Amino acid sequence: FTIGDIITTTATNSSNNTSEFSACSQICPEINPVITGETVFCEGETVTLIVNDFSDFVAEYFWSTGETTSSISVDAEGWYWVGVENDYCTVTDSVYLEVNNSPTYNLPVDTFVCYEEPMVLDVKSDGATYLWSTGSTEGTVELFDPGIYWVKVLNGCGEKSDTVRLNPADCFCQIFE
Repeated sequence: FTIGDIITTTATNSSNNTSEFSACSQICPEINPVITGETVFCEGETVTLIVNDFSDFVAEYFWSTGETTSSISVDAEGWYWVGVENDYCTVTDSVYLEVNNSPTYNLPVDTFVCYEEPMVLDVKSDGATYLWSTGSTEGTVELFDPGIYWVKVLNGCGEKSDTVRLNPADCFCQIFE
């Protein structure tokens, strides 16, 4: 490319969200902004995004949030970009932030289970590990017997435990002639 060309860049994150930025090309060797900081964080947390320091060259920073400092604190999922401007040009960098949640599921209320018929319990959650009172480490279990069962689900944002009681039920029908 040459000076004055329009350059378009497209960024795509792991969830296939895309963002497109265009700029007029200029020779600007002194600045090449790079945003650093956590890009995946837990709901309720705040992360700090920092652009490398160009205090010797920069006239100003401008973020998509409206802030004009070299770093910002954010707590929401989405695209963030920063522009860095000196006397010669403006260049940008962008990053997509993703929020993860604590495990969310609910076992059923205490219920009845028919003998020899399975009760399927599913607590699958993205990126989680599982431990059932049966010893299973799967997200789904089939239970055939009455009893009290618990599960612990753990991901990078927290842990959740729940218990269910499966009471016996006589589910067989007899036909009388």
